[in-house]
Parts: sequence; C-alpha cells; structure tokens
Amino acid sequence: MAETPAITDRNLEATTNISLKREPACFAFLSARSVAPPMPIDSINLDLASAAPPIDLFSERAPIYTRPRFLPGTQMRRVTLDEAIVCEGSRIDEAQIEHSIIGIRSIIGHGVRLAHTVMMGADFYESKENHHATSEIIPVGIGPGSTIERAIIDKNARIGDNVVIRNQDNVERFDGPGYFVRDGIVIIPKNGVIPAGTVI
Repeated sequence: MAETPAITDRNLEATTNISLKREPACFAFLSARSVAPPMPIDSINLDLASAAPPIDLFSERAPIYTRPRFLPGTQMRRVTLDEAIVCEGSRIDEAQIEHSIIGIRSIIGHGVRLAHTVMMGADFYESKENHHATSEIIPVGIGPGSTIERAIIDKNARIGDNVVIRNQDNVERFDGPGYFVRDGIVIIPKNGVIPAGTVI
C-alpha cells in the first residue's frame, strides 16, 4: 500500500506522514470534528474520552482496528479515573486522571494528577539496567507528585518528581528548555526531559 500524502497540522506547525500500512492505529485519534476548520489538536483527541464522544469507538458496524502489540493489561493501584482512555501495558500508582488519554506503556508515579492531557506513552519498557541504574537519569514516564494540565506529552518523555505543568500565565506561544507552548498547550516533545521540581 502506498504512503498517503503528508498531513500538516497548522496548530503544531509540524508535518506528519500517515501510512495505513505502517501505523493503522493512527485513526483511533481522529474524530468527525477533524474535518472542521482548524482547532486545537487537544480538543479533537480529548473529545474521544468524553461522556458523548463524536464517534463510537465500540461500534460493531464501524469498528476501530489498532495494531496488535500483545502487551499486558494496564496495572492500576488506587487510581481515580474520570472521562479517560487508558491504553494497554501501562502502570499507574495512586494517580488522579481527568479527561485525559493515556497511551501504551505509560508509567505514572504516585500522587500524580493529570487533567486535559494527552500522554502518548513509550516505545519500550525501561529497567534499572537499561538506564544505567544512575539516579541522575530521570526514568521514562511521569515522576511522583507531579501535576499536569492541558498538555501533550510525546513518547518516551521523562518528567521528574514534583513537576508542575499548568501554563498559569496563559502563554500562547513560547519555546522553553525541553518543551514548547502552542495555542496555550504545553507540549513535551518525543524523548523530552523535564527535571524534577520544574514549574511551567
């Protein structure tokens, strides 16, 4: 199957090539509103986690197929979920998740609060051995005690303990160390690192 043309998202100012052969799961993040005039990308994605999503992900007449990954079920302990989609293979410990989408292999530490956030997850599981067992390297995922609101966290991001991401000053556009802001949404790029105690 040939590659489809590039799709440009004017909000993120990035061009993404979508291939049905390479990534059939990409359509799980599209909604009927995606054909409307440009709007914040987080609104399109997060609508899928609402009580009345724009498309029915569980319809037998029009099923959504994703690529089989054979990951274990998500492990959760004392987690509060409200209007959330949690993908397989994740580990979540005593977190509060509201109106958010949690991608595959996401690691969310103790006491984390997520709201209105898309977390893409990770491409791999990390152990002490493959991150050299040094305390200086932040593990993949979100560290304990962090609070994140209105953000997009790309794959393999490393967010330290007690990080606060809120964009309290309502900045529309900014480029910071390890992150950037577009349309008021804080974006942590793929493989991005946010040190412990950072406030954005």
